[in-house]
Amino acid sequence: PGTTFPQLEFASSGQSDNVLVVLSMRGGCDGLSLVVPYNDNNYDKLRKSIAIPSDQLLVKDGTFGLHPMFAPLQSMWTGGAMAAVHGVGLAVPNRSHFSATLEVEDADPGSEQRIGWINRMVGMTDPESLFAAVQVSNTVPETEIFGPQPTLATDDVSKIVIDGPKNAMGARVASLDVTWGQLNTTLGQAVRDGMSTADSWGPVLKEPNHDSQYPRTDLGESLAEAAMVIKAGIGVQVVTVDHGSWDMHTDIGSSQNGDLQKMAQDLALCVSTFFDDLGGLASNVTVVTISEFGRMLA
Repeated sequence: PGTTFPQLEFASSGQSDNVLVVLSMRGGCDGLSLVVPYNDNNYDKLRKSIAIPSDQLLVKDGTFGLHPMFAPLQSMWTGGAMAAVHGVGLAVPNRSHFSATLEVEDADPGSEQRIGWINRMVGMTDPESLFAAVQVSNTVPETEIFGPQPTLATDDVSKIVIDGPKNAMGARVASLDVTWGQLNTTLGQAVRDGMSTADSWGPVLKEPNHDSQYPRTDLGESLAEAAMVIKAGIGVQVVTVDHGSWDMHTDIGSSQNGDLQKMAQDLALCVSTFFDDLGGLASNVTVVTISEFGRMLA
């Protein structure tokens, strides 16, 4: 109450300078351990050995408190730049990671079309863009970006190049153009798309990679590359990043060495560093974390 948050420009308002970063916490993140309902009697009663002690929680408001590993994000929370939303999920929950992920990322109940919600969104706002939606965690497009709208999935932004000796690149490109430029086949179109993608990707490769400032983790590497893509100004509207696995059945206690503690610390440090890395562009970037489902209190 009393806190206002920056307004977002949604798909209906067309292109904007805002960028959405969708960070998927794969495996079913236990939100009740990250934003803890410490004042609910059932929390301590049912969680017993894995409850986060109340005296360790941050910015307690009488109902909830943040996990102690979220200390790097505390200033964002108190400054009104961070929020948590509880109780959001599927109308008919299920316990299959795969089915739940498909439903969340497809986000089109009743439809048999497999078109992700991000693919549909960028198709409305910028259907001609090569880079409206970019995935920087792996090379297989996740459901949320899959569909007819062109999107890009990579596990290394530095590899989106036309391979070959740099001193002969002009001749190599010319040869590829002669060979494939007029070939009206699926393969010919794929080669032309690849050449066009590599050419337009050039500004990203010129951006300094500040990955050394991030934690030396998969998420740190992915967010460092996401920052490069955003700062390059190539028209990206959405960047997707994966962070897993949150599918923890053991060792999630409150000790410093628990799996959940280490994952929470990685998340907080990487997101904090990411916004620092963005500098003046940070106010145009919104990070949304999602997971296919949470965990029951018991």
